[in-house]
Amino acid sequence: MNRDSSVHEPLDMEIERDGTAETCSVQTQSMGWIKDDSMKNNLPTPISGYTWRPARREDALDLYHLYQAHDQADHTHYAESLETVYNDFDTPRINVEEDTMVALSDDGELVATGWVLINNIAEAQRRAFLWGCVHPQHRRRGLGSALFRWQVETGTRRLDTFDDEVEHALRCFSSQYITDRIHLYQREGFEEVRRSYYMDRDLSQPFTLVSVRENVQIIPWDTTRNAEALKVCNTAFRDHWGFEPISAADWNLEYVGNADFCPKSSRMAICDGKIVGIALVHIPMNQSADKRRGWIWELGVLRDYRKQGIAAALLTGVMQTLRDEGMDAASLSVDTQNLTGALRLYESLGFYADQVSISYARVVKTPASVCVG
Repeated sequence: MNRDSSVHEPLDMEIERDGTAETCSVQTQSMGWIKDDSMKNNLPTPISGYTWRPARREDALDLYHLYQAHDQADHTHYAESLETVYNDFDTPRINVEEDTMVALSDDGELVATGWVLINNIAEAQRRAFLWGCVHPQHRRRGLGSALFRWQVETGTRRLDTFDDEVEHALRCFSSQYITDRIHLYQREGFEEVRRSYYMDRDLSQPFTLVSVRENVQIIPWDTTRNAEALKVCNTAFRDHWGFEPISAADWNLEYVGNADFCPKSSRMAICDGKIVGIALVHIPMNQSADKRRGWIWELGVLRDYRKQGIAAALLTGVMQTLRDEGMDAASLSVDTQNLTGALRLYESLGFYADQVSISYARVVKTPASVCVG
């Protein structure tokens, strides 16, 4: 479950407007959250016909089916494999009992879920990512709104357990076209902070492999160098907006240990024996057959090696292997304001924007050291 804002952004939640949404959020002067009576037991507001409880590992198959329905309805282009759903329960970013929630209908069907994920490693800002979805057949009944308010309360409370001097913020995402979701975010005090493109490249169209200078080699991913690749990934993205360090546990579980990880299609750039760039690829195991995509999950080059064609060489090398594997498209996500020129590179190689994802944030703690007055 990669729920951060790096290359592939989180699968976000379908929420709906209801008659209570505008009156249920209350903030203190310090931007904290006040629980209403329905949240005293850490459950969302009761909804007639449904029961709330934390998620359990035995829910994995039902969650898998929920994500499939969500993917088909909202055209996310990425639904997790069953193995990945099981892995979600092991991520160090959550306490399953406190940070997850599901809704069960009266007939026992799991119809909604919400997760609050916090990276234990923080630098300039510590963030709680709010992620979830509601089954298309159970929307517009108040589930999404109640679930989102629970996530805001839980994320704020969990962030408050960290005794640090960095800013705390809640983060969530939405397609620009899902206006009901955006309206709810705005009513709950969230503001737009960034936009990203989901981009596709039709692999049936011709392209040319990009070569690099003589002392740089583009090689297939070497799994014995996973730990070195993690260091390169963190270093390469440190100067990017929204950067969050990837822990070794997250790397091994969600990136190179994920069932969708495809080392055969991934690439490393080597110079003088060390890794200087990476292209890490995931191929969803259960995507629709009408358009099979390979996702460039991470594409990064160390600062001292940029502007030398290495990123283009990595990317075109991946495109070739994906085409050889029978993929119809190569897909990735990019910050529209990326300062490294990534968007221009992708467009020059034939990638086009397929969707726009908007990042929303709400600051819940500002360090005393930067407060005014």
